[in-house]
Amino acid sequence: MDFKDTISIDNEVVNITKSRIFIALRNLEYVITNEIKRITM
Repeated sequence: MDFKDTISIDNEVVNITKSRIFIALRNLEYVITNEIKRITM
């Protein structure tokens, strides 16, 4: 396994992590928005 292979695997992991974080943030935003709506009703 040479250096370039390691870099490409790292990039893949970073991209997967980024998309997971993004999805988690969107879900959190949705939950918070619903809670605020529920409280203000």
